[in-house]
Amino acid sequence: MKIRNLAPLISALILICTFALAVTWYASREFKESLLERETISDAVRWAEFVASQTPEINDELIQGKISKSTGEALQFASRTGGIFRYKLFGQDGIVIHASRMEDIGERNIKPYFDKLVRKGETFAMIAKDEKFGQDRSIVGEAYVPIMKNGRFLGAIEVYVDATDTAARFDKVARYAFWGVTVLMVAVASCWTFFVLRDLQSRTRLEEEITANRNQLQELVDAATQELKTNAVELEKALAKEQELNKLQREFVSMASHEFRTPLAIIDGTAQRMKSRIDKNHLTPEEAIRRIEKIRSAVNRMTRLMRSTLDVTRMEEGKITVEIGPCDIAKVIRDVCAHQQEISQTHIISCDLNDLPATIQADSSSLEQMLSNLLSNAVKYAPDAVDIEVKARAEGGQVIISVRDHGIGIDQEDLSRIGELYFRARTSTGIVGTGIGLNLAKALVEMHGGSVAVESQKGEGCTFTLTLPVSGPDQSEHATARTA
Repeated sequence: MKIRNLAPLISALILICTFALAVTWYASREFKESLLERETISDAVRWAEFVASQTPEINDELIQGKISKSTGEALQFASRTGGIFRYKLFGQDGIVIHASRMEDIGERNIKPYFDKLVRKGETFAMIAKDEKFGQDRSIVGEAYVPIMKNGRFLGAIEVYVDATDTAARFDKVARYAFWGVTVLMVAVASCWTFFVLRDLQSRTRLEEEITANRNQLQELVDAATQELKTNAVELEKALAKEQELNKLQREFVSMASHEFRTPLAIIDGTAQRMKSRIDKNHLTPEEAIRRIEKIRSAVNRMTRLMRSTLDVTRMEEGKITVEIGPCDIAKVIRDVCAHQQEISQTHIISCDLNDLPATIQADSSSLEQMLSNLLSNAVKYAPDAVDIEVKARAEGGQVIISVRDHGIGIDQEDLSRIGELYFRARTSTGIVGTGIGLNLAKALVEMHGGSVAVESQKGEGCTFTLTLPVSGPDQSEHATARTA
């Protein structure tokens, strides 16, 4: 017989013993409650019968609802000699008409058992544990004895009997019985266990060795299995990431191709129209200047796209840096606004600068690139709203720059992803773009120790806010930034 087969038997024995002890304890408590209730009822009935024999006129007085002085004195005497430390006498209506305590007189008994049991002639008792009876009366029996005449309810007597001594004597006997049963069960269980396990010591050692070897083998198998699972999960993640990257790259190539074709088509078309009008001697200086500016705008667009693409590649390789030095922030903002206004004559760009410091610690070229990206986006995504608002102010050691347009806006669901590489909001469908400009701007701002925030409602435009520290980035947190 194997040890593991003995475990259920030992467990069953322990459970049986525990159950038997619990049943013994519970039965003793229930028997105690029942005994105390019977003792209380017995004492209360004897006391009520004694009171009835000493006061034969009590029935008439109950009907009248008033107890005479002699009857009251007889009740007081009976309570002192009968072991009753408190009593109440109820009339037919359940109101106390006499009691051992004056403050109880006039009280109505509204307890459910009074109407359901006592009024119907049944004696009722219960055991109470309450400190209000005093420390020397920790357990009190409370009993109701109905007073009946010819099946008619005349009233009832409620008596309180001190059951503390009776309960203590019972508890003492119950403890002796409980510990006797406990010792007996422990002795039986110990003997049974000893005789069974004595013959199985050698088998125990053998099973322990087998179990140890099996556990060691299982640990090796589990370790190898876990390693395979980990490698499989990592491989799956890498594959999913590679697939996502390939998808984004395909989308980027498609968008970038479109982005390059558009300015090239503008340059080619404008150049052909200029050549045609020159051949016909119809090209005026003003028209030539307008068409040349259109070509310059297309060239600038291609230049920005190529620069952004190269910067993103350098950033992914960890090669992009910013040159931190004194920067005339107000001049940078005005120059970028003026340049954008020059190439975006369909829009009105306002520039509101308040209390800016003379210089901040930043990379002027990077700031120009960030602001140019935000302004060109504002123009691109607000084709029918001409007003673009640029504001800047100093606050708490920081410069806060905001660019607001009144264009198509962004869905709330897309706001959290603005700034991810190649990501474009759903509202930008049909509008050319690559999804790399904002990602680059966000990276450059963070290299300056700042942040980018966006607020938008679909159809109500966008507000992009740059926050830059006046003192420049923390060198310990922005290792890629170099101080000029």
